Amino acid sequence: MQQDKMYIDMTEHILVKTIYGDIVRYTCPNCGSIIELHEHTKDMFIENDIPYFCEDCDEPIKFNMTQEEKEELLQDLCARLPYGVILNCCDIVGEKLTAIDENGLINHDYDIDEVKPYLFPLSSMTEEEKYNNPIGLSQMLTILANRNWECITIKHRDLQRLINWFNKNHFDWRGLIPKGLAKDATNLNIY
Repeated sequence: MQQDKMYIDMTEHILVKTIYGDIVRYTCPNCGSIIELHEHTKDMFIENDIPYFCEDCDEPIKFNMTQEEKEELLQDLCARLPYGVILNCCDIVGEKLTAIDENGLINHDYDIDEVKPYLFPLSSMTEEEKYNNPIGLSQMLTILANRNWECITIKHRDLQRLINWFNKNHFDWRGLIPKGLAKDATNLNIY
């Protein structure tokens, strides 16, 4: 069943928002277009569970992270802290992750839902990287082919080494990119 698509005449909402507050800016995770919405308009989409579709790429836009997604991203960022992952913070590209404070603020300025790390999909792994990893080629190819961690037998110590290797080399082993929680770093030359 195809969902009805709802587009908004932005002119009316911008005028209302100018009087009552700020316009909320979003970046489409699919095409990178900047979307400006009135706060109440965004809330209407969320409260009524209506998908908002980007007018440029016609893909649905997700406005809020769930608590589970926030926790997953925070766990991932904590593991990457020693490895200098590059972030997109409120559409500012290139900020290096340097701190996560006790309140969950990233680099002391950003809430978790304002941050997306730049990561490489596992599918972008080079042949050299497939050979030069802590678990070896055959098990790595099995993981990549099946996208299933349960299909291999691996020692706990080797699994820890592999996860650290993924984090150090900025690979998206948790699948954050397809969830819209990270940005694809392929061909960006930022690392």
